[in-house]
Amino acid sequence: MHLIMWSVSKATFLLIWNGNKLEPFAPSRGLCQGDPLSLYLFVLCMECLALRTQVLQEEHV
Repeated sequence: MHLIMWSVSKATFLLIWNGNKLEPFAPSRGLCQGDPLSLYLFVLCMECLALRTQVLQEEHV
């Protein structure tokens, strides 16, 4: 249980914007369950992930 809590509390995010890596940052707030914005953020992230996966498959990486 301690390992799970440690991994959740020590998480950092790294964004790539126009091909450039931004500075890593720690999340300070989250979305509440049922927040209408969370669905759109999830879909946006999944679209980006799917596109990136498709590009890597086409490059045979």
